[in-house]
Amino acid sequence: MPLLIAPVLAATVAFVAPPVRMEAGPATITFHRSQAVQRFHVIDMLSEWGAYSHKQYARALADKPATAITPEERRLLEEHVKLRRRLGGYGLLEKIYYRDRGWEEALDRAVTEGQITAAEAFAERALIKVLGPKVDALLRDNRDAPDHFLSDVLAHRAEVAAFAARVSRFCMGATVNIDAFLIASPGQHGGGGGASGGVLTVEVGADARGRQVLLHELWHAFVAPHNALVEAAAATQPGLDYVQVSEGMAHAIAPGLYDPDRGAEDALVDAVQRSIGAPDGWSNHRNRFNRVALAIRPLLDAALDDPAQTLATFLPRVVDQWRALQSLSLALDRPVTHSSKARCFVLGNRTAMTPVFEHVAALQIMDVWGRPAEERSAVELAARMRAGDRVILVVTAAEWSKLPAGLQRFVGEARVDLVAAAAAGASIEREVRAGDQTVLWLMAPDEASLVALGKKTTAVDRVLGVTAQVGGQ
Repeated sequence: MPLLIAPVLAATVAFVAPPVRMEAGPATITFHRSQAVQRFHVIDMLSEWGAYSHKQYARALADKPATAITPEERRLLEEHVKLRRRLGGYGLLEKIYYRDRGWEEALDRAVTEGQITAAEAFAERALIKVLGPKVDALLRDNRDAPDHFLSDVLAHRAEVAAFAARVSRFCMGATVNIDAFLIASPGQHGGGGGASGGVLTVEVGADARGRQVLLHELWHAFVAPHNALVEAAAATQPGLDYVQVSEGMAHAIAPGLYDPDRGAEDALVDAVQRSIGAPDGWSNHRNRFNRVALAIRPLLDAALDDPAQTLATFLPRVVDQWRALQSLSLALDRPVTHSSKARCFVLGNRTAMTPVFEHVAALQIMDVWGRPAEERSAVELAARMRAGDRVILVVTAAEWSKLPAGLQRFVGEARVDLVAAAAAGASIEREVRAGDQTVLWLMAPDEASLVALGKKTTAVDRVLGVTAQVGGQ
């Protein structure tokens, strides 16, 4: 089937960007960039109504006192959570809101059709009116990202078509004709996606990447006609459910087999490595998804091109891999015997943190870890940290301004001083308490100044509890 890109006339003049349809073999995807849908998507995620709610929006709002969620806003969000749960979770609200129409019209129609009550619609209106301005301001930060992402997808539509053809055969000839809503996500990198209620969502960050998210969700759409097979396979094993089977396969697809933005690193391998020895191990649903995905990845890669194999024949193999990994987790997730020493985590600029790391190591009073100031370091830190550990962050002013969300927890009361120092182009040493940890911030205008600060500071010894030797004692 030839590839076709064509604009689809919107049903209303309320939206500036018209939908764009892309035909790619057995997949037809209509992309939307609706402001109203993006607003609802963010508010829905802010409610944190389910285990799979994406947290980046709440973190971005909490980062600024003026946009942090207020008690009244939280109360309204709780009403939304009640509505989600009454409607059975995913599915119905997506059909109400994820359409190219204004939210007022969407709610009016939902009441008329008996999907929600007038009282529930009133509560939804109040929530959207109150939180709308904050959410719109958040969306403006990366407002062009969905457009850039769409351009990237259209430029690679032949690859999407090849993917769709491969998956369609495996899914017994399934075809997909679906709407995909692009959501501006805060930060440099996107969040994730979704496939529910007959629509796809893709959260796009400033880098406008994320084709692997689109392919991940498109896989779900191809499997959807055969969800009964997935449920039946999951039911054969106690402790296993539809979501674990479905997500294990989807993660094996992307980022496992399809990750267009992958460099030298393998996101799936990295995720599994971080889960080994983590306190939550197999009990964490994301760890289970990733471990199953890594185990079945080579099997699924071969099955996709094997005419004798389909989704129906492959599902029992997924269940077998899950059973083996569940057993293996008894060894992988056994509590590790740690050193009795407290630990010091040094994070930040790779060059400037080296003298700090070497100094801490030379003292031999603590086990020391060194990591770059990246989101994955924050995840690893959260899994390994104990009460009494020390954290030293060594960053330039530019690196401070791009601090990953997962490391924001260590800012605490130092925020005002760090912001002021960055604005003034000054160096700063600032100690702060963050939960059960003592944190030291070392920041300078540039790398050379930061290296010099790390070499001369006495704040590291103070934070580590090292007392000076006096008179040769």
